[in-house]
Amino acid sequence: MGNDYGVRLFRTTDGELLGADTDYANQSHGVNFSPTGDALVTTCDDGFIRRYTVSGIGLRLTKKAKATNGKEPYSVRFSPDGTRLAIGYDDTFAISVLSATNLAPRPAPNVSGVTNGDSGTVCWSADGRFLYAGGKANKASGQYFLRRWSDGGAGAFVDLPAADNT
Repeated sequence: MGNDYGVRLFRTTDGELLGADTDYANQSHGVNFSPTGDALVTTCDDGFIRRYTVSGIGLRLTKKAKATNGKEPYSVRFSPDGTRLAIGYDDTFAISVLSATNLAPRPAPNVSGVTNGDSGTVCWSADGRFLYAGGKANKASGQYFLRRWSDGGAGAFVDLPAADNT
């Protein structure tokens, strides 16, 4: 939610508020449910990643961790198997890969050769073999690109041309 309003969880069948966390010091941009729907993660410009347990009766904060590879974590995605999180940043071209249960850092993908822009959007391939990131980073030619890493972000990368502007 905008400003510092935090996160709220509503039941879709009747709109009842199931839980909220208003302990946010800035805007929250990223939110993602786990593949099984029992966990929720958020990112916030206050520099924190938050993990919640979700149930039919509420929302409970289980872990809050400071972002490690940038100041403004922007997007967040669970891996298809639910074991990892990918974090993209709005202030730099960096990616964090974290344990989905305790937010412990895992080896970060190689971001060498990118000197400008950000990695604001991250996603996994449906089978989890590839990790993708894109944003405002661009080549000297002005070409914007998506970076794709093999081995779920641990392997080699290739830059895929995307567009001439954002």
